[in-house]
Order: sequence, then C-alpha cells, then structure tokens
Amino acid sequence: MDTLKNPLRDSVARLLQIANSGTGASQAAASVLLAAYNIYQYRVDVGELCLLDEAAYQCAKNVLDWRVIYGNEPHHLIENGEQRFEQLCQDWQHLKRVPF
Repeated sequence: MDTLKNPLRDSVARLLQIANSGTGASQAAASVLLAAYNIYQYRVDVGELCLLDEAAYQCAKNVLDWRVIYGNEPHHLIENGEQRFEQLCQDWQHLKRVPF
C-alpha cells in the first residue's frame, strides 16, 4: 500500500473504526461495509444511515460509489483487508441475509 493520502481508503478505515466502536452508528457503518463487500449476503438499511454523522455519511457514500460505479469491493483498499472483513463478518453475523 502506498503511503499517500487516499480518501477512499480513509473512508473504509473510518467506517471500520466506527463499526468496531460500539456506538449507535456501529451497525450502520458495518452494514455499509458488509453490503459493499458481499452484495449477495448483506444489505444496507437506509434508515440506519441517519445514525451516521455528516463525515461518516460521506465515507459511506464514497464506499458505496466505489462498489456501485466501479464494481470494486472495499477490502482491496486496506492492508489485511480480507482478514479484517472476515472478522467484520463474524462480529456482525446477525446482519447476514437469510435466503428466501
């Protein structure tokens, strides 16, 4: 990973920090990251996004744009991304979508 400031990488890192913080916005941050990571198993509840402050909401939009517009998953943007996102999946396994 290069050491230059990267707004997209910073957005993923910030949302991971929020997801692991145990605050009211944690689930919203986790949902955004997980839905961008695995579109088949996770969803974002738009109402949850209201729990994010303005800066965190901008991070969420950055991550969702990266996924929707470019088709890229966020774990590729950070160091040890695969492991960190697998841990996120474990920590938030109750958010996993049950197939119909």
